[in-house]
Amino acid sequence: MAQIRVANPASIGEGELQVLAEGLLLLRYQGQLHCIENKCGHFGVPLADGELRDGAIVCRHHGISFCLSSGEVVNRPWENCDRLRVYPVSESADAALIDLG
Repeated sequence: MAQIRVANPASIGEGELQVLAEGLLLLRYQGQLHCIENKCGHFGVPLADGELRDGAIVCRHHGISFCLSSGEVVNRPWENCDRLRVYPVSESADAALIDLG
């Protein structure tokens, strides 16, 4: 099972987003770390400049919202939009492990 280890997850504050080299976006929402792919399911633009709102990330380019927990499209102003991949994250005091399996 492939995993990514991220040191010092406490450095990611509430509402902060961190782009990982693997094309992933790590973020903290309501105290919990989430990891999603860093590309909108509409045209593949990066979500790193998106806005966190009500448990979702909103793509600033087209206004599409994706649930942080499931990757499902919450708001679909455009027809052709795929859900996001979501990766489980386990967090301890000194590291976060992202399961890519």
